[in-house]
Amino acid sequence: MVTFADGAAVSLGVGYARPPKYPTHGRLVRTEVLGEKGVLFLDEDHKENILYTEEGFPHAYVPGHGLEMVFLTSNASGNMALGDYWGPLGDETRSWIDHLATGRPCPHATAEQARQTLEVTSAIDRSARNRGSRFASPRGGDLGPGGRRTTGKYEACRYGGRAPSG
Repeated sequence: MVTFADGAAVSLGVGYARPPKYPTHGRLVRTEVLGEKGVLFLDEDHKENILYTEEGFPHAYVPGHGLEMVFLTSNASGNMALGDYWGPLGDETRSWIDHLATGRPCPHATAEQARQTLEVTSAIDRSARNRGSRFASPRGGDLGPGGRRTTGKYEACRYGGRAPSG
């Protein structure tokens, strides 16, 4: 749970725990935004295209791991074909390389934004490892663009009453 100075709270959850033969191709994304005056659900699970084969279908990211049933479009939005990346992942990668090579403006996150994201996720991880303890941001809670400031304290939600181990 991340609490902002204005009282807004964000509950984050990321989970990759699936049974070994779960038919995802590596990615299932679901986002829910609940506000005082409305709700937004973004369901990007991509479960509408299903393949079943007794011969097995190779997993997109785990070599040697085959699936009998697979949600075909549940892989990342960039696909390798003919030795090159295509789709949004390919476009993003090429624009980043162009930026590094030529200085051309890049629409991706800045180094400062990446640092801010790392600070928040590191604090959440430390909090989870310490059973929900609060941790202050090293920069006093300033988390970035738009003037949005946090209280400087983060706490991890416990899944199923247990803090993650590891």
